[in-house]
Amino acid sequence: MLAFILRLILAALSGAAAFTSYEPLGWWPAGIFAAGLFYFALLPWPQATKTRPTMAQGALLGFVHGMACYLLLLPWIGEFVGNPPYIALAVACSLYAILTGLGGIAVARSPWGFLAFPFWYLAIEFARSSFPFGGFAWVRLAWGQVDGPLAGLAQWGGPALVTVAAVLIGVGIAQLCATQILTSARANARLVSVRVTSVVVVLLPLLGGAVATFQLNRPDNTFDTITVAAIQGNVPRLGLDFAAQRSAVLHNHVRETKKLAAKGQDVDLVIWPENSSDVNPFSDRDAYDAIASAVDAVDTPVVVGTITRRDGDPYNTMQTFLPDRDAQSGQPTMTPGEFHDKVYLQPFGETLPMRSFFEKLSEYAEMAGNFVPGNGNGVLHIPTRHAADMANSRNSDEPVDLTAGQRDIAVGVATCYEVAFDEAFRRSIDNGASILTSPTNNATFGFTDMTYQQLAMSRMRAIETDRAMVVPATSGVSALIDPAGKVLADTEIFEANHLVDTLPLRSGITPAVRFGQVLELAFVLVGVVLGSLAVIRRRMKE
Repeated sequence: MLAFILRLILAALSGAAAFTSYEPLGWWPAGIFAAGLFYFALLPWPQATKTRPTMAQGALLGFVHGMACYLLLLPWIGEFVGNPPYIALAVACSLYAILTGLGGIAVARSPWGFLAFPFWYLAIEFARSSFPFGGFAWVRLAWGQVDGPLAGLAQWGGPALVTVAAVLIGVGIAQLCATQILTSARANARLVSVRVTSVVVVLLPLLGGAVATFQLNRPDNTFDTITVAAIQGNVPRLGLDFAAQRSAVLHNHVRETKKLAAKGQDVDLVIWPENSSDVNPFSDRDAYDAIASAVDAVDTPVVVGTITRRDGDPYNTMQTFLPDRDAQSGQPTMTPGEFHDKVYLQPFGETLPMRSFFEKLSEYAEMAGNFVPGNGNGVLHIPTRHAADMANSRNSDEPVDLTAGQRDIAVGVATCYEVAFDEAFRRSIDNGASILTSPTNNATFGFTDMTYQQLAMSRMRAIETDRAMVVPATSGVSALIDPAGKVLADTEIFEANHLVDTLPLRSGITPAVRFGQVLELAFVLVGVVLGSLAVIRRRMKE
């Protein structure tokens, strides 16, 4: 009994350690340590303990590990709706960790189980990130490695490969420690082989990650640059009721854009955050005129986060507006360009699955939106002044009309919550995106860790796709990120500000974009097979 209590303590400590690897703490070695410590809690210890953990105990160890991590990681969920939804989500995520512990106990019975466990771990992470209701990919272990040497592996296999590498190193160290204890009195050839293999699996991912990181942000695929501005207008006050002050939020972003224009700095593209104009400019003349005044001030395309309706359905839309002139009066105006409707909606926020059921469970359910998912290709083709200049430089006898779209910049868009989904930006890249943006609205989460956790995902996506990233947020943190995931400039939370920098336009497709989904599914299949066989074999012996 005492041994199992010690295992429970180790499982809880491993979950807490995993939490510290995520931003804003960002202690990336802690994520590796957490994986190893959890696996050590699952291992059969020296015979002096006289007992080995059962399958049921492994399930409990997994649940404790998950709860310790998610209760610390996700308090922002309840920032303005109270603790019940936040605790419910932490419990739901931890239910998956039951399977991690159950299968982990089974594979840990073999001295070579440390080679199978990382794939089993990924299989459960994949399930948690995929269903139900689209899953919750926010808690992937890979996000905590964005500042470490394993982050470069994202370009080769996406977050899935980073997760496997981190767990493999952690369990390799755990197995090495375990074999050292087990062979302290009498070594044998098999355990020596396990020890050597443990050292190898620790060193190989680290070496591979270091080499991959060294290869990041190479200029080979840069075919041009673009000067981009990210606008952070801020919100009048915190809380869910900020949406009631939509006009104020809109005018904050108009004001900040005009401040940028007043500096006289030429920019090729301006990007506002998600929900920067919750007043639909296509149905509200005042909102349309306000945005038009900002577009005229900077005299360049502006991408605006707004709410639109088509065929009676509401969409969370990033809408491009192009500077123009009225044909008759010659007065400045604007022309709508391409738009991106958010595809991956936040369940229980922007949409509510099984609405009639959940409305009976919680009074907060009625606060969820009823947005409809988009079906676009994740790319905005924007005819910027810079694109027109490039065309003119190639053929000075044929000037290019900025609004004609003959030359444009392909901007990949994943709005806020979409950044957690692998296919969002991979689809953008497949459709020609040369630079990326993830406009977001984090105002309802106050001063919590949420915005920093999301920024880490954007940085990982920049590495994965070899693209620069623009992250405009209504209330922060906004950031400009280079293709190596380095933050070039950022803002503080809840301030009005803007960021400007010249970013590379990239071509080429990384292995992660081209093969990442296939690699992840292959890893998951390996994990399911090895884990299931281990569970079956364990059940037959018990």
